[in-house]
Amino acid sequence: MNELLLSELRSHPDYKLLDRVKEQFTRLSNHESNLFIATIIDLETMGMDAKINEIIEIGLLSFSFSSGDGIVDVIETYNELNDPGKPIPTEITRITGITNGGPRRKPSEFTDIYRPPRAYFI
Repeated sequence: MNELLLSELRSHPDYKLLDRVKEQFTRLSNHESNLFIATIIDLETMGMDAKINEIIEIGLLSFSFSSGDGIVDVIETYNELNDPGKPIPTEITRITGITNGGPRRKPSEFTDIYRPPRAYFI
């Protein structure tokens, strides 16, 4: 991604840019006793209008964390590309890196996108 754009997002007061969690996360063994659990939901869409722009990718990351140590353990992850039923515009590919090629699941119902296994919502 463009470094100038990243710099602008990091310095803007209305946005919080999260860095990607490493693929091989090492669980912390010495941590505070007060652990919390959270799930981050990341959606990639074909635009900003929910009435006309489809979701093309959904990702979930459930993790435990403490206020002193940050992320202590990655509990589960979920990621799926969804077929929007029409070509993905070049600008959206440039922003998301998601192309028209590759395997995609075509939900039988729109609500299927929002119903990953319950284990992801801890």
